Amino acid sequence: MIVRTAHDVPELQAEMAQWAHDGTRHGAAAYFTGVFTAAGFTALPGDPEPAERPAAESMAHHLADTLDLAEAFYVTSDMTALAHHAARRLTDYAFTVEDMPAPAGVLVYQDPPPDRHHRPVQAITWGPRRGLTTVDYWVLPPRTPRNDEVSPDDPVVRRFTTLDPNTLPPGMDTPHGYAFASTTALRPGDRLDGDEGTHTLRLLAATWLLMGQSIATTDTLHAPRASRRRIARLAPRTPTSVRVIELRHARTPGDGTAENTPGTRAYQHRWVVRGHWRRYRDPRFSDEVRARPIWIGDHIAGPPGAPLIGGRRVHVLKR
Repeated sequence: MIVRTAHDVPELQAEMAQWAHDGTRHGAAAYFTGVFTAAGFTALPGDPEPAERPAAESMAHHLADTLDLAEAFYVTSDMTALAHHAARRLTDYAFTVEDMPAPAGVLVYQDPPPDRHHRPVQAITWGPRRGLTTVDYWVLPPRTPRNDEVSPDDPVVRRFTTLDPNTLPPGMDTPHGYAFASTTALRPGDRLDGDEGTHTLRLLAATWLLMGQSIATTDTLHAPRASRRRIARLAPRTPTSVRVIELRHARTPGDGTAENTPGTRAYQHRWVVRGHWRRYRDPRFSDEVRARPIWIGDHIAGPPGAPLIGGRRVHVLKR
């Protein structure tokens, strides 16, 4: 199931769950055996030494448990764009499980973000595993060239393009259409640094944080009836609904008093404040408010009617 709309996400989850539970050569354990052998993986993060089971079997078992419990999310284009913007400013952030919208999830961005290898990430799954939170990234598999796109004299290419789908070795194909790209293990307190390799993870963290704020709206969509019937056959334990995360259309205040609160100094001008993360550390706020950063969107600050400083943007860092 290649996701094209939010209604497709529940069926994708069901197809992945059935595949994860499948112990045959067409299932996830066989697939991960091929992938992990090629990559040289011998153990997953958090596995005991020596491992209780092969890494591929452990990964398939974890994925099955995750997908049976996962809530499904679909993030629209506007919300994805804001999450990208916010992720670039998400510094001094330490991961906590309370920041996630659900302990286990399947998330699809309407505009898939690139991973560190510049491949669009089509889906992200996460769930608890041995005291960690593991995040798995899924991409489209490499496209098989058509016979008319390659030289017929190349024996390697000729063999590749004439393989019977039923004889594909593990790691070459999945029934749901997506290929495993990578996995990340998070511990509470882990900090997400700002290098390029963690951008997709910081994007996901920013998305999680934004979901819990008033700037986002959430609507629940149910899979169409035909999809619900297929889901019931494939994986009856998985849900048949998806939560669609959209950007709330903010009202533009006419008084420009976003920064004029009691106890602050008086200003003689207005100015544009760029979006930023704010932490409320004052003990007057609840523990929940002080525990996580809050996204403050672009806005005009200063007293109403005051001159607007010539279009410049002032970066404000608030702790």
